[in-house]
Amino acid sequence: MGIRVGLFVFIALAVAPEAQETTRPATRVVSGVVRDAVTRAPIAGARVRAAAFNHEWCEPCLANYGLVNTITDSAGRFSIDDAPKTFVLEADQTGYAEGGFGIRRPVGRAARIDLAPGQRLDDLEILLFREAVITGRVTDETGAPAAGLHVEVSRIDARGRSTWSMANSTEGDPYRPVTDATGRYTAYVAPDEYAVAAIRGSVPVFHPSVEHLQSAALVTVDPGEVLTGIDVQLPPARLGRVSGRFQIPADPQAVRMAPSMSMRNARFEIRGRVDGDRFVVNDVPYGDYSLEVRSSRFRDRTVQGNLLLEWWARVPVRVDSTEVELGDVPPQPALVVSGVVTSPGAKTADDWSTTSVELHARDEDDMCGRIRSRHSVSNGGDFTATAMPGEFRLCAWPHNRFGRGEATLNGQDIVDLPFTVSGNVRDVRVLLPAEPGRLRGNVHGRDGRPVREGWIVVFPSDRRYWAHAVAEGGRFAAARVSVAGSFEIDTLLPAEYLVAAVDDASMDGWPMESWLARAAKGATRATLGRSETRTLLPISVRTIPVERAPVRESRRSIDGAFAVDPSRPDLFTIEGVVSDAAGRPVPHASVTAVPTSFVWMGPEPVFADQAGRYRLIGFHAGEYTIRAEADVPFKTEPVAVRAAGRLQPMIVTELHEVQMKVGRNDVLNFRLERTQRPSFHGEWALDGARSSATGGGRGAVDTPGGGRGGGLGLGPSAESLRIFHTAESLQIEERRGAASSRIIYSFDRRDEIALSVGRNAGTTATMFSRWQGSRVVTTITLPATAVGGATTYEETRWLETDGSMVVEVRRPGEPNLRRTVYLRRR
Repeated sequence: MGIRVGLFVFIALAVAPEAQETTRPATRVVSGVVRDAVTRAPIAGARVRAAAFNHEWCEPCLANYGLVNTITDSAGRFSIDDAPKTFVLEADQTGYAEGGFGIRRPVGRAARIDLAPGQRLDDLEILLFREAVITGRVTDETGAPAAGLHVEVSRIDARGRSTWSMANSTEGDPYRPVTDATGRYTAYVAPDEYAVAAIRGSVPVFHPSVEHLQSAALVTVDPGEVLTGIDVQLPPARLGRVSGRFQIPADPQAVRMAPSMSMRNARFEIRGRVDGDRFVVNDVPYGDYSLEVRSSRFRDRTVQGNLLLEWWARVPVRVDSTEVELGDVPPQPALVVSGVVTSPGAKTADDWSTTSVELHARDEDDMCGRIRSRHSVSNGGDFTATAMPGEFRLCAWPHNRFGRGEATLNGQDIVDLPFTVSGNVRDVRVLLPAEPGRLRGNVHGRDGRPVREGWIVVFPSDRRYWAHAVAEGGRFAAARVSVAGSFEIDTLLPAEYLVAAVDDASMDGWPMESWLARAAKGATRATLGRSETRTLLPISVRTIPVERAPVRESRRSIDGAFAVDPSRPDLFTIEGVVSDAAGRPVPHASVTAVPTSFVWMGPEPVFADQAGRYRLIGFHAGEYTIRAEADVPFKTEPVAVRAAGRLQPMIVTELHEVQMKVGRNDVLNFRLERTQRPSFHGEWALDGARSSATGGGRGAVDTPGGGRGGGLGLGPSAESLRIFHTAESLQIEERRGAASSRIIYSFDRRDEIALSVGRNAGTTATMFSRWQGSRVVTTITLPATAVGGATTYEETRWLETDGSMVVEVRRPGEPNLRRTVYLRRR
């Protein structure tokens, strides 16, 4: 359901100058209508949002700001008077799959829109497809209901591969239904073709009762259709437990991630737990597997540096008993891929520091610049990457500009053609262009008029690349045509290209080899040199037939005993107006709903429109805290409170919060009141003389962000903190010598934090922070490990009258076990 939107909130410090009012620039206006894709009837009350387009990364990566909302009127019409410069236009409504301008099928990506100041674009049409329903029962091998299992409803692409679905659940997780006490599940999905699988442990069993996707009976649903009887019967399960020891050499100079391990076969992967040098994988079905263990370290002695694989193991395992003990699994040193990066332009140390090299597994579709395993380039242009044996593609990405580097090994391309790593690989050559290669032009229809809703695809004419094509490679690119019918693709390597304009439905086949062969017929040929920009003659849009992989379709069945209403009567809407204390509407106020049960995270936060109107959709029945909030302001005002002879910085917001039970569509109007809360913003140093711990010593209570660093593994004596405080979160950086770590406490939102080192390494802490008066209270839960049960802490943070910050950590129900940390501003 989109992205979470952050508020820019003024942090009012005593030294902050009063902001000057600026002249409002000419606005950009976009208007149109939202319709049902099948009946073409207008849809009233739909939310429409213009989401700022962040072209620096990829399409359609969106910035987490610049989101402008409005609501359609009774005729389905909308108008946004202050649209961003570049954006996509999206819409949603209860009972419909999310859609956007330019999407003519149930699943797709919205078209990019560019507007100049003062420009307007009218009569746009957004089509929404009614959600469909897939429902059935899951039973065990005896026919008894299997309650509490997740059911994955996954879209099937043209290659016959399962992809993650956007199924909505009737309870709990909105992405995966959970079976009830009778074994029944209900999934609300966009009309498409799906595979349905019940997940037992980590193992999928597909409808009707098969273990392989290739043998599964797929289901196709049309808009508004209810498809029942899609049952799954679980076969008898014989499960084993695999354990062993993975001991790597000690290195006091290294800051390491806890090892990760998994067991995989051709069908699925099961992740295990690592505690110290012991690992265990539970509930492994009998069969043959490959066990993989990885241990990584940070390049620098800080948990903010780049990760390097340091040790690995890969061994075959046969599970044929309830207990499989592997004993010692010998670690192997990581293989090294190294080389040098050059550029025709002069490079400074700064330029190299923002350039990274990535290794992508052969079949990964990850875009260059979007994965974590980045390896920095040294000031001299050298780089070193580490890997397990396998086949890879290499990507070099200069972050300070568009484009990517050419990469060769022994004269052969390794950007779009995979290379094998079976030992150390040296002498990789990477050449970064001074400027990226660009292809630009226009697309028109058969009538010669510009096409608003098409796609441009670019791929090499050399057929050697086609068998290894990925959606975003060095020589493969696809982009939406703008509403003016123009396009520009600017991340291309030197090559001879084929360029084709296709309609939205044709993109299901991109970039399959057979689809590329059909698209090549009639495509425009263009040779692009290094750093060259070429403008092509107008290209006509066409349809490329998509050959789908053969599948087995399930029969359609009607279950008269179980009726499902696809209009989603189980979901409710809350709407209203956000006003200030004087009754004036507050544009762009944020409205958020948080359920008190935390079964799920509630509807997506929204911004009010220019008239202060908001609409939250997708409420399940229950109790919620609904908050409207605006940063201050429109004209900022420095505010501080004098305490003990000094000025205390404050966070200033306008806020109105309501707790209510939701069980029907309702109207809730907000009247914002100015709120001041203490600000923890700034640099803090540990006051060891005043800090204390009871009931177990200094190591008894370690949590993230408490000024002690224990939860992140930096030990019980972090020397200083740097805190950036906004209305939405505390961003805390802990430092001890050269080591540092960063963690974010989001208010009224559950966060999951992966702990990397220390005694809690390899686990994930669940955190929930909230204001209680002038104090921030955070509940932190560490999950059970192989050697201990789950642990819950409560951390309370406040400011004393002398300006010092106090962080008290305790275990609920154990008053004698606590730690109190004092910090002073630096």
